Amino acid sequence: MFAVFLKLTILCLTLVVLPVVMADDHAPDSNITPRHVPIYCLAKFSDAQVATFEESIMRSEEVVLAWVQPDFVPWLSDSDGDLSDTYRIWNETGAGQQNHFAFFIDREGTANTSIIIAQPDAYTMLYSVAANAWANESFASYISDQTLPDSHSSLSNPNIHEGYLELVCDDILGNRGLTYGRVPADAFRSVWANLNIANMGMCELVEYHGQGKVEMVENKGWDQKAVMEKIKRLVRADEEREHRVAEQPTASKL
Repeated sequence: MFAVFLKLTILCLTLVVLPVVMADDHAPDSNITPRHVPIYCLAKFSDAQVATFEESIMRSEEVVLAWVQPDFVPWLSDSDGDLSDTYRIWNETGAGQQNHFAFFIDREGTANTSIIIAQPDAYTMLYSVAANAWANESFASYISDQTLPDSHSSLSNPNIHEGYLELVCDDILGNRGLTYGRVPADAFRSVWANLNIANMGMCELVEYHGQGKVEMVENKGWDQKAVMEKIKRLVRADEEREHRVAEQPTASKL
């Protein structure tokens, strides 16, 4: 009996002192093929300026994402670009892709080594107070020149809530304009990863990193008439549905 007790004691001591070997969750996987993610320059930067951004990205603590490599796309014009170019480049590089996003650097970003992330943000463009204010103002302006058969129609005093905007979201997101915000360059890899798997929205990431707020650059070439016309049809359909319900005789009570 004593011998059994002694063996169990030795076994327990052995289990305590043996080291536990675990995979390092933060170690880069050398077997992963590098993913080169473009960062579009909006001005002609010197090699030293680009190196500053690159060094900040490489200092990132996201070692597990070391296979995500920035690929700086040079700006070819002698004149600096502006934020309107973010929409043009975003549109040219895959606007038709779901959740398409893009990264940029500009002169302003050199002051604090920040990069721009651009992606149509649903909250900003569909659900925010500003989005509803824009919709109501735009719709009121659109219908003001039209002859309405029913002077008492709510179209004469519209209230285009977010439900209508959601129904025309495909016409607004990526067409009305492009939302963007700034994040620190050293957050590039984690931001890319979160956007790539749609784990967090662009608005959430900008707010999390605290480099400012989400703003929007307008698409100057967008013709919103088709969207306003679609909203008008939706409003009229709801009105007609409400009228039909109101005109139905009330069931007699038993």
